[in-house]
Amino acid sequence: MIITVSLNPAVDRFITVRDFSPGGLNRVLYSRSFSGGKGNNVASVLHRMGVPCLATGFMSGNAGRGAEAGLADQGIRCAFVYTSGETRTNIKITDESSRSCTELNESGPPASSKDLTHLEKILKKRVQAGDVVVFSGSLPEGIEPGAYARLMNEMKKQDAGTVLDADDEALGEGLRSSPDAIKPNIDELSRLAGRILTTPEEIIAAVREIRKSEDQKVLVSMGDRGAMLFGKVSVLYAQAPDVSVVNTVGAGDAMTAALAIGLSSGADDETLLRRSVAFAAASVMSDHFECLTEEIVLKQEERIQIQRLS
Repeated sequence: MIITVSLNPAVDRFITVRDFSPGGLNRVLYSRSFSGGKGNNVASVLHRMGVPCLATGFMSGNAGRGAEAGLADQGIRCAFVYTSGETRTNIKITDESSRSCTELNESGPPASSKDLTHLEKILKKRVQAGDVVVFSGSLPEGIEPGAYARLMNEMKKQDAGTVLDADDEALGEGLRSSPDAIKPNIDELSRLAGRILTTPEEIIAAVREIRKSEDQKVLVSMGDRGAMLFGKVSVLYAQAPDVSVVNTVGAGDAMTAALAIGLSSGADDETLLRRSVAFAAASVMSDHFECLTEEIVLKQEERIQIQRLS
């Protein structure tokens, strides 16, 4: 089974307008709300693709109860720790004309070391040998940057696989626990490396600096430029297929889900990369993962060519 951990979840409210005017009057064409946060997005993708999963992490207040209910309504099993305050709301404004998206993300409520200890106990109880645990997203106020590393170290004691998708200090500190796989996007990798990365050679050099071992898989997402996968013996590149883009929010989370599936199933590197890019392509074709079906993913996989860089 795959377990997702969201320490700073959200209610994602998607608002669609036409010809968005900053500072002016904008009339809403339609709006929808979903249980969000990177880890919960991963859980939604896994469920859509028929992969058993358990969503864990923090929730807060009535907003959190609504977000958990949204996951449960999809058929996703949940085991959240409730903290003080209210789960944040992130607003995504999509311009129907330009297909651009403006994001307004709240910081979220604080959590405590006691909350983290409670979650750690849940994970120790629920996670079994051979499971894969995905740690995704930002950390709430009150939780130390090394929280992911702490939890991943415990998961290793359970003989579970670990995937990390984080940014800034949470990513840097998390790498100390040598997760089995990480999925930075190109901006996150640049911040970690301390310099702007543009060319494949620059990306390869940066990953070699941060990678803990050759066994650690590193999937670098680059938006419409595709993705690179660093495996044990090679570096692979896949160009993103040309698709009709509706919404790019969550595309990286779809790739993280594919990475977790590949790690869980023991997929070879080419299969893992091809499927990750196909998941992302299918994700951007709809508002909230509606096009993520096995049929559409397979069609996208057929269009993706893998290039060996090193």
